[in-house]
Order: sequence, then C-alpha cells, then structure tokens
Amino acid sequence: MTKKTKFAALTVACLCAATAFAAPAWSNDAQAKSYANQDPTEYLEVTLSDMGYTPEGGYQIDYTYNKDLEANGLEYVFTIQDEQCYALMTSETDSVGNVYYDVMEIFFDAPSPFADAQGKKVYLDMFTYIDYKDGAYYEITSDAELTNTQLDAIEQHGFGADDDYENYDTVYEEINYARRETATFTFNYGLPTYSISSYRNACANISGGIILGYYDIFCPNLIPNYSTIYTVNNRTRYYLQSAETSAVIDQLYYDMKTNVTNGTNVPNFKTGLYNYAKRQGYTATYASVKSGGAFDYDSYKTQVKNGKPIALFLMSFNVNDGVLPYDDADHISTTYYTVNHAMVGCGYLDVDYYNASGSKFRSDKYLKISTALSNITNGYMRINDKENIYEALAVTIV
Repeated sequence: MTKKTKFAALTVACLCAATAFAAPAWSNDAQAKSYANQDPTEYLEVTLSDMGYTPEGGYQIDYTYNKDLEANGLEYVFTIQDEQCYALMTSETDSVGNVYYDVMEIFFDAPSPFADAQGKKVYLDMFTYIDYKDGAYYEITSDAELTNTQLDAIEQHGFGADDDYENYDTVYEEINYARRETATFTFNYGLPTYSISSYRNACANISGGIILGYYDIFCPNLIPNYSTIYTVNNRTRYYLQSAETSAVIDQLYYDMKTNVTNGTNVPNFKTGLYNYAKRQGYTATYASVKSGGAFDYDSYKTQVKNGKPIALFLMSFNVNDGVLPYDDADHISTTYYTVNHAMVGCGYLDVDYYNASGSKFRSDKYLKISTALSNITNGYMRINDKENIYEALAVTIV
C-alpha cells in the first residue's frame, strides 16, 4: 500500500474583474505554512508581502472553531486599496506542542463570509462557513440548520481528512510555459457533492443520487417535497447532503441491487435508476460516450454541453483540484487510485501549453467531476493518465 500525506493547497481568489487567482502552497516565494510557533499575524503579513500586497491599517481578528467548538484557526479582516479583504487560516499542534498555521483562503475585494455570523464561526472545510448559534449549527449562506450527519460529512472531507480508499498515490507536478490557452465548460450550478451512504461500496448509489439531485431542478418530484438548490444574493448553490437526499441514495442501494462486497454493476445501475425515476413519474434513458471500446472525449463534451451528466464507471482513476497557475507555471497535485469506482462528469477543461518560440508542447484534457468521494467532493480527472473507464453513460431524465 502506498499512502502519502495528502497535499494541502493555499487557495487565493481575487474577485476583481471576475478573475480567480490561486497561489499554491509549494510556491518558491509564498510561504505556505508558518514556521513552528510563528506569530500568525507575522505569517499572514509575510504571505501577503510575497504576493505583492500590503494591508492598510490593522486587522480584525477572531477565532474559528471545529465541530466540537474548539478553536482551530483564525479569521483576519483587513483593507487593501479601500477594498474589504479577508483571510482564513487553520492551526495544528504537533506531538511536542509546536503550533503551525496554514492559510486556507485569501479573498480580495470581498467581505468575510463570516461577517454575518451571530455565534461561533465554525470552519470545517474550504468554502464552507457555519454559524453556531442558539445551540445549533447553521450554514451561513442558506441559514439552513445542519444535522450531525451533514457536519460529519463536511468534516470527513475537510482539513486533514483521509481518503476513502487506502490504495492511492499522490504525485505533484509543475508545468512551466510561456503561454497557455484554455477551454472550459461546466453546468451552471455544477453538480451536487453528495458523498456518504449508510452502506458500504455505495459509490454507484451516491453517483445516482448526484444525478437525481441535478435533475430534480428540472423534474421537481424526483426528490419529493424537497429542492436541491437555493439562491442567496443572486447566487444559486446546491444544499449539502441532507436527510432527504441521503434517503434517496439509500433507496438506490436496493433499486440497483448493490452488493455489500462487490458494489453495483452497470446494468443494475441503469435499471435501478430507471425504476426509481419511473416511480416518481419520469423516464431515465442512457447513451454511451464510448466508441469502439474507448472513451470518446468529443462525444462526452457534446453531451455535457447539452446538459447531460455522465455516469463514469472506473477500474482505476485519478482526481485533482484542478490547475493552479502561479508565476508562469501550472501546479497540479494528482491522486491516483487503483480501485473500482463510480462518479459523475458535468464539464471539461482543455489546457494547451506553448513554449517561448510559440510551439505547443503539451495538451491536457480534464473531466469536471463530482467524485462521490468524501475527501474531495468535486474536482477534475485528467484523461489519458492511468485511468480505465469501463463505461461512460450520458443520462437523460424527463
């Protein structure tokens, strides 16, 4: 078994001019993690300075907390060029008592997502913000109360969590280039990020639940008396996995005749999803995006552009957080698995790299995916990179 420490990236997003910038933790310049027992404010200032920023005035500093309401990091609010900015960092203590800090998010031209919190600011995972108030946990963006199951699911794929599968290998890569061109597409709201089940070997059931959660937007009785999305400040997002969606996933375990040892085969996946949709008054149909026994990338792109999620059945696969550009280099941390798995595609990313003479020297193609894994619920899979796609089905429910 190969088990390596999971790579933790420093993610930085700039909302100015609708652009996003990511500075990875392995940058030669930016300091990724603090030194042992370094003052956290000094650590943040070094990080900002290496990025070319100097805050104006001081900082508003507050604690963040884990699920057990123990302090696990800090929130910094500050101003740069008269714009509100924030940084969130986590802390960890080693076996001899040394404390280390790690910046997880820095946003410029954006208020802190915890700005409206009324109680303790609970921070379990990147881009997930929870307010503990009145004895309960509420997701700040939707003000929806979170159950213990939902909190456990967030924590499972949050900071420092382990992967679902034990057999994996993680490889870091830096791609230097003079110029690069990208083409990308994904569904308007992406896909739900469901990742847990009451049963073992349930990835096909979870993937079916993800597909139903997506189609429930257009076929609202797929998940009865429930909406899978909500809109706050003109931004639409999926709810976290809930009791309602978990019940659907557990039902698919039976509909798909899932075996606790061997999981679900493709025919039972198709029949089970069809039968579930039929009971709710809809019809599920399938179209393979393989041709001549091989995955057909062009067909995949056509289907997702037409709004069709792609159920992917894999004998081996890779997952990464995407391409993180910094200093004319792309940084990618890819985890490779050698197990059977099912997940769902909803988009793509093409990247072409050119050298100083203008010649293209590399082309990478990625599927945008909802992984049905708890450690990284959505990301990318690079094709032609040790993956084995047994079947790929475009799913239509009407």
